[in-house]
Amino acid sequence: MNKLSFLFGTLTLMVFVVIDAVADMESGIIGACIFAGLEMIYTIYAYKKIDVITMISVLFVIIFAWISYHFKDPYYFKIQPAIFSAILTLVFIATQLLKKPFLVLITEKYSSLFPKEVKVQMENPIVKQQLEILSKYLCFGLILNTLMLYYSAVYLSNTVWILVKSVGLIVIMVVCMILSRKKIEARLRKNLMQNDIG
Repeated sequence: MNKLSFLFGTLTLMVFVVIDAVADMESGIIGACIFAGLEMIYTIYAYKKIDVITMISVLFVIIFAWISYHFKDPYYFKIQPAIFSAILTLVFIATQLLKKPFLVLITEKYSSLFPKEVKVQMENPIVKQQLEILSKYLCFGLILNTLMLYYSAVYLSNTVWILVKSVGLIVIMVVCMILSRKKIEARLRKNLMQNDIG
């Protein structure tokens, strides 16, 4: 999923919040669905194709928007990011249990799409180890993200909910990346010390 698709995903929810505040819930939901449709059109126009995550994200918006519209309750629309996050969490955990860390699996599967310089870096055993550790940490990070999204959607204001949706996962990913890097550095130092002793 490209950066603009992530931005569109957040803007879709912001459209709902703004229209809901100045008009009503039904208008907010319709506006969000229209914006989600524009996201898909933009992605197809700009990249000549639509990635799976964008497609699933748009479908989630439309499905949960319809449920909320049908029951006249914004709850269902607001929890769709949490459900999406929960599914992604299960994918990360499942691949981890199968000893095929998600990030390693994805980079290996789509390695042909990467530039040559990136492919060379990906073949580095240290980079692969970092991806394995990062995938493990993200299992916990995504659990936290899911809980934050659900709690903010149900119990907190729309402003906090949008804030959590916008920056929550980014902050969690940055923290997980820092921790995985420190883990690799500690492992390398330990190996160097063992070699010096040997």
